[in-house]
Amino acid sequence: MAMNSDKMSGKFKQAVGKMTGDTSLQNEGRAQETAGNLKGKVQDAGRKLSDKADDMMHRDNERK
Repeated sequence: MAMNSDKMSGKFKQAVGKMTGDTSLQNEGRAQETAGNLKGKVQDAGRKLSDKADDMMHRDNERK
């Protein structure tokens, strides 16, 4: 899975927050990275469902 912008931005904010001692920025980065991870999982699930539906339609068409 490719890294999305939320995940990348979150990692960057965490790193900057760690370097500067800004725990608020680190926490914001963690939240953003988590949101990016969740978004990626939802997109993957959607693709899998779409692929499964396509397979079922293809099998149904072959029977006709």
